[in-house]
Amino acid sequence: MTIVEAATREDFRTQLSERTGMIAALATAERQTMFAPPAPVDWAPAPGPEVMTVREQIEIGREADVPVLVDMASDLPTGVGLREFVGAGADLIVISGGKGIGGPQSSGILAGRADLIEAAGLNASPNDAIGRGMKVGKEEIVGLVVALDRYVARDVDAWVAGWSEMAGRIAAELADVPGLTAEVVTNTAGYEDVELTWDPEVIPLSTDEAKAALMAAEPRLAYLMTIRTRLLREGEDALVIRALREAFTRAARTD
Repeated sequence: MTIVEAATREDFRTQLSERTGMIAALATAERQTMFAPPAPVDWAPAPGPEVMTVREQIEIGREADVPVLVDMASDLPTGVGLREFVGAGADLIVISGGKGIGGPQSSGILAGRADLIEAAGLNASPNDAIGRGMKVGKEEIVGLVVALDRYVARDVDAWVAGWSEMAGRIAAELADVPGLTAEVVTNTAGYEDVELTWDPEVIPLSTDEAKAALMAAEPRLAYLMTIRTRLLREGEDALVIRALREAFTRAARTD
């Protein structure tokens, strides 16, 4: 297989031929300009009109008789629904069984055209082909089915609103830590995170030192760009507040 890239819409159409096996579309590209998890909107503004939407790619694929696969692995529960891109005409969609659905991280969903699903299955376990090394255990499949049933029955709007509420509580509880600023910021998926900044004259930590301190905290916090509450259970924000307060207070100058 050779991956072919295109710089413009015209170039994209021109590159399609009878040798083209599939168009791969990334749903996240419709939401932000950087290839990363949802980021604060001032870091990753929405893409301009030069970026092709998933639906554009689906339409072009249909015209050229080339199947379109949409990678929406990390887009649930915000942005799109489970069936949206299939309804728009995508031939295949890929969804993580972890992340938003909340099932086992090593599981996932491949949905769409029956003939393409069958072709994928020929390369997967129990067949001794390229996908056998990535096989999913029956226990993980059951876990995914349970998580999917739970996801479909969930009030998604209330669930997402709860993430933002926890972010607000974290920021408010850290407001009195000397030298630390905890700001609630909206990310490109539409919910809120907590962005941390600090005065180096008061808290003499580099970003890498802060990451290391939080990974050594109890509980450990993986701090990348922001504090994200998406995967917290109700009440766990109190543990995050405690770990952040202790780590930054300990690092503050005492002279």
